Amino acid sequence: MTKAAFFKFVVGGLVGLLFLAIYGGSAHATYYSLASISGNNVVANKVDTSTSPDKNSLYLYNISSASLETITAETKGIVSVDIDGGYVVYEDALVSSGNIHLYKISSHVDTVIATDGKWPTDVRISGNKVIYYNTANQLCAYDIPTKALSVLTAAPTYVDHVAISGDITLYEDTSLGLGSVMLYLNPRTFSGGSYTCIMPAGTCNHTVYHEAASPYVSWVESYFGSATATTIKIYDARTGLIETISSTRQIGGADIDRNLGGSYNVVYEEYDTTSRAFYIMLKDSSSRAISSSSYIQKEPKISGKYIIWSQANATYTSGAAEIRLYNILTGAESIILN
Repeated sequence: MTKAAFFKFVVGGLVGLLFLAIYGGSAHATYYSLASISGNNVVANKVDTSTSPDKNSLYLYNISSASLETITAETKGIVSVDIDGGYVVYEDALVSSGNIHLYKISSHVDTVIATDGKWPTDVRISGNKVIYYNTANQLCAYDIPTKALSVLTAAPTYVDHVAISGDITLYEDTSLGLGSVMLYLNPRTFSGGSYTCIMPAGTCNHTVYHEAASPYVSWVESYFGSATATTIKIYDARTGLIETISSTRQIGGADIDRNLGGSYNVVYEEYDTTSRAFYIMLKDSSSRAISSSSYIQKEPKISGKYIIWSQANATYTSGAAEIRLYNILTGAESIILN
């Protein structure tokens, strides 16, 4: 199991134990995870825990047509998923040493693009570029039109939590110490790029949920031993650090996207440790809660006017029983997968 998969396993397990303790609920046979959105398309993984190992089914939901398409059968061990434009990428961890898959939405064709025997993981996509890292601590890039594979980093780099948008690649390099953030500014050929450390190690204990919407990038800073000392940093690749989002509540997952005004919107999750309430927050011209619940709300993602997140319900209190959709323009919230 890769360090990214292990991180998700540990975090997911802790979240499940937390909610079992709070609500006294029991495990549920199926739940949703790893949802992502691009335009009108939402991709989400449905996990069936009634068998060993768990069965994973990857679905593609179109918001405009309300149609549902199955990308994978219930045979794969999916630990990372991303979508952009006409492509979905995902990691299958059940096969030997792991595979990266590329799914073309228009033709419904699924292709294995990485099987290097080094457990490729944390796969992300932007346009025609796919990035991931492996247990050799290599940040790798795959060009869809040419099928060319490039290695962007080498030892002693220790890559974690990658993101990509256009000519920007973001990752944590823990060889420099926990909490460091590296920005790789590269031409679309992924050659002749330049690396810059935009967050030196020691500023925080760890940086997670790295996201990019060129020229903006964001990440969440966490501090061990503190339930509420988490912040979101927004960085402009042209000018530097431009905003810090903080809260008296605990901040979890976050995502960033360009808005119609040419600036950015940030969506993130909050948890109130006193009231045990959960919030999906939107930061545009101001910060506001667009949804709240006594059940877990997590993993928010934003694309254009749409926001999605995973949410528990009365039937399944200890995980993500459904995927919810929010329209920023209308304020309408709906359940699209359950």
